[in-house]
Amino acid sequence: VEIKDTLAYIRVLVNPGDGLAFERIVNTPKRGVGMATLQEIHLFARNNNLSVVNASAELMNSGQIKGKAAQALAKLLNDFKNWQEQLKSMPHWQVVDNLLVESGYIEMWKNEGTEEAKERVENIKELLRALEDFSDLPEYLEHVSLISDADNINDDAKVNIMTMHAAKGLEFGTVFLP
Repeated sequence: VEIKDTLAYIRVLVNPGDGLAFERIVNTPKRGVGMATLQEIHLFARNNNLSVVNASAELMNSGQIKGKAAQALAKLLNDFKNWQEQLKSMPHWQVVDNLLVESGYIEMWKNEGTEEAKERVENIKELLRALEDFSDLPEYLEHVSLISDADNINDDAKVNIMTMHAAKGLEFGTVFLP
């Protein structure tokens, strides 16, 4: 869960138009943005051919989203602008670390106080260390995507088609390279 959440934060940071990632993190940790508000954002985005981030901003500016949800969305969108600015002058792994702390995500797990929550924080720290091996966040996301593609390979009696990069390190009885 924590890795998928962290990756969703990174995906929104890299691509604010990523609606699935935005939906995953918009209320993680709890910000008071409910399902009704999310549905309103999605409907507006679809009808106006906008990203969910731009649709959120439009709906807040027009006053269609009000109260706690509007405040939470405004803060989140402003935070993402700040983190995107930080990417221009700071190492990307430091920006992601700042993002996870400033968004309250790390605090959410620390407040849980369980052994499992401590392991989740350690997993996040390991992910942050792994980010240092990549030149930027898009390169990291591409790498993660390739790994997850390779994880989905099954051993049924059928032909697997994949990139050479995804096949690297896997053992196959026969390989054809057209």
